[in-house]
Amino acid sequence: MGSSNKKGKQIMTFFDKLVKEALKSCKWRGHKMLALEPLLNRIGGFARCKKCEKEVMIILKPLPNEIEISGEAVALNCERKNHVNT
Repeated sequence: MGSSNKKGKQIMTFFDKLVKEALKSCKWRGHKMLALEPLLNRIGGFARCKKCEKEVMIILKPLPNEIEISGEAVALNCERKNHVNT
């Protein structure tokens, strides 16, 4: 039972690392991300920029044709980062 608990902690540590990396990339692109929400039927989450609504998705175990971190928020700059009232 101890080894499965250790594996669970390793998985969460890796997921936390992915989330931190994704949100850092979003911030670098000028996004203000809302709280991470869970994905349905997948281990992962997504967040949306509160200014331009671009999203980032984090998938812990991606399919062969997917990647762990994806979305417009990590690929494109925030279109509204300099707007005052948003």
